[in-house]
Amino acid sequence: MGLENPIDAAIHRLSRLSPLEYDQVRREEAKTLRVRSAVLDAAVRNARKQEGSDDLPFPVVEPGLTRSPRRSCCPILLPLSGAS
Repeated sequence: MGLENPIDAAIHRLSRLSPLEYDQVRREEAKTLRVRSAVLDAAVRNARKQEGSDDLPFPVVEPGLTRSPRRSCCPILLPLSGAS
């Protein structure tokens, strides 16, 4: 395949692991590559998409991007203290 950059080679190798296998090695690999785990996760996810093997059993949800519909349409009303 001719991947000359060691980081690219590692990302390619990691992208071929199952999600469970990847989870077991991701922190140590990130430390070895001197990158944050989140950055490595994004690179592996991108490589899996490019290879067509993004086999995660669930979608990746970014925190804070959606609001609960219940929160905006159904406020909880509490009685005032002293009211009977």
